[in-house]
Formats: sequence, C-alpha cells, structure tokens
Amino acid sequence: FKDLGWSYLTYTIVHLLAAVSSFLAMVYWGKNIDRFGSLAVLRFTAPIISLIPLVWIIAKGNLYIISVMQILGGLAWAGFNLGVFTFINDSSTQEQRALFFTYFNILSVYCSVAQLGLYGYTIIKENNMSDCIVLYLE
Repeated sequence: FKDLGWSYLTYTIVHLLAAVSSFLAMVYWGKNIDRFGSLAVLRFTAPIISLIPLVWIIAKGNLYIISVMQILGGLAWAGFNLGVFTFINDSSTQEQRALFFTYFNILSVYCSVAQLGLYGYTIIKENNMSDCIVLYLE
C-alpha cells in the first residue's frame, strides 16, 4: 500500500469492498444458480476473476478503478464460490460429498502455495535477489 500512496485506512476500505459486495451478492447468485445452474454461473464468473490481477497492474494505484474492480471481483467471487459449492453438492452422493469437498480444499491449498511460490520466485528474479534463495535454503 505504500507503493500505491495509500493510507492503511484506504487500503483496508478497498479490500473491504470486495468482502461486502461478495456478501451482498450471495442471494443474487443463489437465485441465478437455481435458474441457470451452477455450471453456467461458474462459466460466467471465472473469466471475471481472472481479470482482477490484471486490473491491479494496469490501474497503477488509481483508487477509483481499483475500487470498482474490487466490487466487481467480490461479486464474481461470490458467484464462483457459491457455484463451486452447489456444483459439488449436486454432482455427488451424500456418501461422496465429504470426500469431494476434501479433494477440492486440498487442491485449493496446493494451488495457493504454488501461486505464492511462483510469486516469490518472480519477485526475487525481477529484483536480482538470487542470493536470498541461497540464504533461505541454508
């Protein structure tokens, strides 16, 4: 947030926008999942979610653009999360459900760890900090 020139309060409010919009959108997405199905909602929301990091890069700290994208991102994440939950519920028997949710959560954690590792590696390479890797491994 310091690179963006924002205060702690501004940074917190911008991130709070996504959480609040996500919470408020759950009923909307629930009705759309009932009407169109969870797969249709997943197909609609996944591309929107993939654009969120791109907007952060392009906006270069523009508070208004990032705020709008955080709200749209919160709306999209609400539909995606509810869609995934509903899809797993609809496509599994009661006996399989716990196992499928376990697989989903394990896969989500592994992908998050891989994402953070790739991000850290990229930051180190971009800033010529290869000696940090050696220090970390020792």
